[in-house]
Amino acid sequence: MTEDRPAPTGGTPRTVLMCPGQGAYLPGALRHLSGVPSVSRVLGTVDAHSTALGSARTPVGRLLTDSAAPDPDLLVRTDPLAFDLATYAAVVASAAVLLDLATPPVHAVLGHSVGDLAALTVAGVITIDQGVRLLHVRDRLLRDAALP
Repeated sequence: MTEDRPAPTGGTPRTVLMCPGQGAYLPGALRHLSGVPSVSRVLGTVDAHSTALGSARTPVGRLLTDSAAPDPDLLVRTDPLAFDLATYAAVVASAAVLLDLATPPVHAVLGHSVGDLAALTVAGVITIDQGVRLLHVRDRLLRDAALP
């Protein structure tokens, strides 16, 4: 394009949610939203299913509502499953809030890395408990692959 004109937009704007992957964890990221019912539901569901599967040592609810929770570098080294679960839960909970408030429809949901599972959950393809189960399987496979 050699002209200084705006590119054509193709009509009505579309809304897309992008779900980030590993590395998006921030201690206490949802502390100001912890009283929002959809956030409480997501955090409670992730913790309940993770506890039932018997793995994560650190409750995701604490990681995302307590600003004194472990920093990302420490958490990824000491409890990588909790790190991934926190990323997943934060994205799903944030999307739930956005979808509760959204007036225009969401046309697409995309994800990267762990965000793929969050995107599948937000899009209604899998449930939160299925997402948690898949993260547990992923964690086990990564640990097994790292063994000598």
